[in-house]
Amino acid sequence: MRISNQTMDTIITKFKAMFYKSTESKASEIIKDKKKAKKLLEEAIIKAKDNRSGPVDEMWTTLQLVFSLVKDWIKGDYKSIPKGSLMVIIVGLIYFITPLDMIPDLIPGGFVDDVVILGFLLKQIGSDIDNYKFWKDEQSDNNGKSEEDIVDIDNYTVSDISDEIDDKI
Repeated sequence: MRISNQTMDTIITKFKAMFYKSTESKASEIIKDKKKAKKLLEEAIIKAKDNRSGPVDEMWTTLQLVFSLVKDWIKGDYKSIPKGSLMVIIVGLIYFITPLDMIPDLIPGGFVDDVVILGFLLKQIGSDIDNYKFWKDEQSDNNGKSEEDIVDIDNYTVSDISDEIDDKI
């Protein structure tokens, strides 16, 4: 799906003005409570899987990597994510699961703003996501698993991920 630069700029400007600042305290609360972070991750995965078409499908690989990063952070396996970058990810996931945002998810094209916002936020922390991917690839090499086995949450159920996290927190 092609979105004009003007539309993207409008969505990002409104997001910054209306959503980011008001969500920072909620995101801080989630960062301090791994059970809340787990719940947010579960909701985001369910929503992504249930709406894996159009705009969401276009960033599926990136979403899988972000979900994997959050899962590994919750479990305590990955600790190298800066708090500011984690805050950006959590705010992005909160926005993603919020159905009544700038373009309500229930109407056709309702995920366009979600994908624009997630893309914008993740671009801001791209080097931290790259560092995670490098770390994850090293873990895969050390454990004899392929990258797909590690990052591909597409084949996991939420309960699989939830059980994996519960074993660590």
